[in-house]
Amino acid sequence: MVYAISSDEVREKVLHFMGCDLISDINDPNTTAVEAARYAVLNKGHLWRPLIVVRATQIFENGEHSVFRIIPSAAAVEYIHNATLMVDDVQDESDTRRSKPSVWKEYGENTAINCSHYLVGKAIHTVANSIYLREGQRNRILSITGTAAMSLVSGQEKDLEGKNGGEIGWLERVASVFSSTPRESRISNRPSTLEDVIKVYEFKTGVLLSSAAMIGGIAHNAPEDAIQRLKDFGNYLGVAYQIGDDIYDRVGQATKGGKPIGQDEGQIGVVELVGLDDAKKLLNEYKEKAVASVEGIEGDPSHLVGLVGELEAVINALIK
Repeated sequence: MVYAISSDEVREKVLHFMGCDLISDINDPNTTAVEAARYAVLNKGHLWRPLIVVRATQIFENGEHSVFRIIPSAAAVEYIHNATLMVDDVQDESDTRRSKPSVWKEYGENTAINCSHYLVGKAIHTVANSIYLREGQRNRILSITGTAAMSLVSGQEKDLEGKNGGEIGWLERVASVFSSTPRESRISNRPSTLEDVIKVYEFKTGVLLSSAAMIGGIAHNAPEDAIQRLKDFGNYLGVAYQIGDDIYDRVGQATKGGKPIGQDEGQIGVVELVGLDDAKKLLNEYKEKAVASVEGIEGDPSHLVGLVGELEAVINALIK
């Protein structure tokens, strides 16, 4: 029997799991880091990444139990996402996230950084202890999640290098301790072409959306061809999302998006390279690539494809 569950119902299930999950696995559940984690994670974002995990699962097995047992893995992806947002907000000095003060603004920079570490650990712990995954599935999900987290760091570094003429503040000073590349070379390598910028978008957003889609397939032993298709889907959708975010930063209204605009001032993005109208066309191209990547996949991808339309509606509401 086909299990019909709306995106809002999936969100509620994921939020309920995370609300119960973020209280019980460290010595003192009342620490500020856990409080800050709950403040951020339970602040009802769009939860696109958990939704992708669930919708990818439904391609291969669409029943109530199959959805229920993938929720912990879906939550783990959201933990990683929120961990990166906390650090991004510190580095970008963003005061607002999802229409509320960002974690560093509410709790301070030290707590925000500490909380991001906690959430990465929490993601690992959640997958490693999931009773709904076989050992091989668990190990592979841990591997791709870890790889995605490392790629996100690389994407953020490239993003910061593209801002303010290459001045990337305290992160650069930390990175320079471990990097043999002269600072001048890092600045000269800042993204400056459309290809460069798309690559940053793939690292900043595509990798985690790809991981989310792959997890849904791995949890149901999907064939390798299907896993690759899901990876491509997430990557293309991630680029489309970032192009939309780029457009929002230039022409959107902060009251609609729940976060400041103008954060990318001085940075070369898609809008600067091709103009607003062509940026919108490029967004549609990547959206169409995402849909095409899962056409013909064995199973029913309609729920996953439906997310593309949902995301498009949100982006259009922000930039109109």
